[in-house]
Amino acid sequence: MDMENLAQSQMLSPFFSIVVPTFNSAESLIRCIDSVHNQSYPFKELIIIDGGSNDGTVEIIQSHQHKVDYWETGSDCGIYDAFNKGIQRSNGNWLLFLGGDDFLWSSEVLTLIAAEIKYVDIRKKFVYGKVNHISHDGVPIKTTGSTWNPERLMHTQTPIDHQGLFHHISLFKKFGLYSLKYNVVSDYEFQLRVLSIDKNCCHFFPIHVSGHQHGGVSTFLNRRLINFIQGDKIRIKYKIKVPFYRRLIKYMGAFFWWFSSKIYDESFVRKIEYNIISIKTKLMR
Repeated sequence: MDMENLAQSQMLSPFFSIVVPTFNSAESLIRCIDSVHNQSYPFKELIIIDGGSNDGTVEIIQSHQHKVDYWETGSDCGIYDAFNKGIQRSNGNWLLFLGGDDFLWSSEVLTLIAAEIKYVDIRKKFVYGKVNHISHDGVPIKTTGSTWNPERLMHTQTPIDHQGLFHHISLFKKFGLYSLKYNVVSDYEFQLRVLSIDKNCCHFFPIHVSGHQHGGVSTFLNRRLINFIQGDKIRIKYKIKVPFYRRLIKYMGAFFWWFSSKIYDESFVRKIEYNIISIKTKLMR
């Protein structure tokens, strides 16, 4: 889309930049690319920032580059460095970040979100929906995303899964880019950076935005303890108080999964985790 048409479209309709960081994502990237390309909504762009893959990911991007508005490959400082590069290359006023193994749930996602955004209070800079978490063999594990409640900040998990969260570009102009200090929790840090100032900037729209393949780097069992400790430091930084019992339960869980990863095979422990999540999901219905 040329810049003149882009400017005109943004006056009338939201323009979406879908930013996808990749590294050795050859097995799943086509699904991600096609889920964006097949959207019925016309005012969008797909930006892929590859971290120097060597498994055929780059060749896949090249063979599908007619579906990609911008892409680059080369060494970087991780996921959030790629996020930041994508932000700096984006033309949209709303940004969504997907992993290479994530995908938009249906071809109507952006059409539905765009229609919702037109009637949302302009002070709402986080607009989000539901995320379906699936296992590597395609089995649904759980669905996250519900009506916003500021009390969500008093838990230890990220308030909103980034795979279902549309960020208004003004947030990055006001609050800066993602921190490179944290390996896998900088999306959590950015959300707290914003929400510690404005707890009511979120708007929930109850549609299924994306599918997220559970088991990515942020869920590695041997990183659970590190992630929790880093999250604790972030909460202290932004003066977010979490009840002691919640921190204790989370800490014990993180330690359990970390310890299990040292003793058992990762795939075996994953199956146990999926069963626990499935039971919790059924009990919550």
